[in-house]
Amino acid sequence: MKIRYYSSFNEDFALQRDLDPEKISKIRDSTPGRVSSAVLYRAAVLFGRVYARLFRGLKAVGGEKLRGTSGAFIYGNHTHALGDVFIPLVINSPARVKAVVSRQNLAIPLIGKLIVKADAVLPLPDGVKELKSFSQMVTDAAKSGRRVLIYPEAHVWDYCTFIRPFPETSFTYPALCGEPVFVFTSTYRKRRLFRTPGTTLFVDGPLRAPQELSAKKRALWLSEKTAEIMRSHADANTQEYIKYVPEEK
Repeated sequence: MKIRYYSSFNEDFALQRDLDPEKISKIRDSTPGRVSSAVLYRAAVLFGRVYARLFRGLKAVGGEKLRGTSGAFIYGNHTHALGDVFIPLVINSPARVKAVVSRQNLAIPLIGKLIVKADAVLPLPDGVKELKSFSQMVTDAAKSGRRVLIYPEAHVWDYCTFIRPFPETSFTYPALCGEPVFVFTSTYRKRRLFRTPGTTLFVDGPLRAPQELSAKKRALWLSEKTAEIMRSHADANTQEYIKYVPEEK
């Protein structure tokens, strides 16, 4: 068992470099990128199917709850750098996913460029000035039938078996636009012949906050329900491949 020590839940163990915003735009706006985004997305789903089955030992529970839904928001616990990119594409297929990601995620060699060209990401803005237009892009994606993927824990902690606190502000988008929320909870189980654990993914939802509440209270309601659901599945973890230990103060 590996051990990682953390001083706060905002600890970033990935330590990827930021990808320059201009470079993201060039990748996305290139002519080959526009022509091939649908093809690349399908290729990413196919790769994801092979990867999920052979390397992650994926078992999905409750995937049928997504049927009949087009635009939606999906919230997941962030516990695997590569799995959290491809597994949602597989589970949501044939619906298309757009993931809200930091520019650090896009710096992953080959993978970052692929998901940008496949039009599968919504990179977080640099500052407050771009926040309004970014929020509109997120809302437009959900309203147009995309499933918007958000990891409210923000930082990936590989194989983490507990749910970290996350802010209700992450749920502002569905609180405002009214699209349903689904919850993806990844848990880890011991496998024969493999050192690394297999992934069991629980799908729950749809969640819709009571409309009589204010937007702020709807976001809080969605946040609390999501955390409650995620924590209810935490007991399904049967292998702690990496143990996260708080540093002594």
